[in-house]
Amino acid sequence: MIPELSVGIDYHKDSLQVCILESSGIVRSNRKINNDVGELIKLVGTKSKNVVVAAEACNGSSSFLDVLHQQTNWEVKLCHPGYAQRMRSNPDKTDKSDGELIADLTRIGYLPEVWLAPEHLRDLRALVRYRALQMKEARAMKLRIRALLRNNRIKVVEGVSLWTIAGYSWLSSGVGLSEHSEWVMSRYLLDLRRLQDEVKAGTKRITEFVKTDSLAQKLLKYRGIGIITAAVMRAEIGTFTRFKTGKQLARFCGLTPCNRSSGNVSADSGLIRSGNNVLKACIAQGVWTLIRYDEHWKEFAKRLLDRGKPKGVVASAVANRWMRKLFHEVKHY
Repeated sequence: MIPELSVGIDYHKDSLQVCILESSGIVRSNRKINNDVGELIKLVGTKSKNVVVAAEACNGSSSFLDVLHQQTNWEVKLCHPGYAQRMRSNPDKTDKSDGELIADLTRIGYLPEVWLAPEHLRDLRALVRYRALQMKEARAMKLRIRALLRNNRIKVVEGVSLWTIAGYSWLSSGVGLSEHSEWVMSRYLLDLRRLQDEVKAGTKRITEFVKTDSLAQKLLKYRGIGIITAAVMRAEIGTFTRFKTGKQLARFCGLTPCNRSSGNVSADSGLIRSGNNVLKACIAQGVWTLIRYDEHWKEFAKRLLDRGKPKGVVASAVANRWMRKLFHEVKHY
């Protein structure tokens, strides 16, 4: 059913370009206002009931739509960021045309949507992504430490692992570095310890969340899913009920083969270029656990390896099948 009013918003930090279309397609208004929920409600009109509001997915737009929905009970939608990116590449792009296009697509039901996650899941995403960022920076710091040692032609003492208590003690002793390099090493070690402390703090908060979340507790019962993986799946996937099939879930996770077909030739070209990197990394860790310790997936991986498939392709295939199977087991949660 075509809504009474379709509202398209080109969202900016300080302002909104708002286009209001009537059900007939007539533009009632297309103007710039302050980034304020009350001002938008006043522009649309409080007497309007059957209203659908859509905004491009960007920083802040989800929270804005949440507040708008709470105050008006209007239906709110997020426009796919990839589509918004293509709009930005249009040489004739203007905020007015963007707002009108989003409103018109909403009016006729062709808006390319993304899921608007609840506030508590967006809050959890901030936590798991922060922890992932600290881990990434810690790995980069370890590479810098190793590079500093190589640049000074210093080899690690035999029998000592760098990232143990003995290794840290050896690095802190200066290991024969010159004056400035020794000072740089001390700063690297300080930064590495700080990053590792941040990872521990993030892990502690995630553990507390998992204890109180029913879906996360359900996920923990499956082999290959630990506390961090359960929390990341909960944050990035949200709820499994929003997918219709396991194939949709696998595609969302970026685990679907990319097809490169032409004429009578059909071939795969790796995985599709989508999916959240934090989610992919956690799934990858779980996959290798399954391949090593789960008899079902170990046998499946062996069959693919015997056919000459590379290990990376095998891991991707297991991940795809695993997510599709998981969907059917937890889709009601």
